[in-house]
Amino acid sequence: MQVFVRRSSLASDEVIVLYCLDDAIQITPEMQAPDSTVLSLGPNAIQTSMHGTRLKAGWREANAARLLRGEAERRILAVFPEHAQRNAAIELGLMAGQQGDNAWLKRAQQRRTEIERVFAYVNAVRLAAQRLTGALPSDPTADSHWPARAAAYKAD
Repeated sequence: MQVFVRRSSLASDEVIVLYCLDDAIQITPEMQAPDSTVLSLGPNAIQTSMHGTRLKAGWREANAARLLRGEAERRILAVFPEHAQRNAAIELGLMAGQQGDNAWLKRAQQRRTEIERVFAYVNAVRLAAQRLTGALPSDPTADSHWPARAAAYKAD
C-alpha cells in the first residue's frame, strides 16, 4: 500500500496519513504535494479513528523491509522503467551475439555505455537499501540516504 504523509511529520510520533493508494496505482512526483512523501507500508501500519488516519506506533520497524524496497523501486523506475530494462537487456544480448564482446562497433559501444550507466545506478540504489536495513532513519525517503539521482535512461 502507498501511504502519503508530510515529510516533516516523519520525525514525530504522530504521523498523519494524507491518503492511501493501492500499490498498483502509479503516482508521479508531480502529482504529490511538494511537502509530502510516499511510503510503502502494509495495511497493519495504519490506524483509523475519529481523529483521522495515522500511522500506528512501531510502523517503521514493522515495515522496514517493505519501506526500503518500495523507496528503492520508486527511485529505480524513475530512472530506468521496467520496459526499458527489458529492452536494454535484450539489446545487449543481441549486440553481443551479433558482434562478440571484443568487436563492438562505435554505436554499439555507446549504447552499452548508456545501459551500463543506468544499471550501475540500479545497483547503487539496491546497495543503499541494504545498508539502511539495520538502522532505519526517521525519513527513509530523504535523498541524503540514497545515491544521487541519475539522469533518466536514454533509449535509442
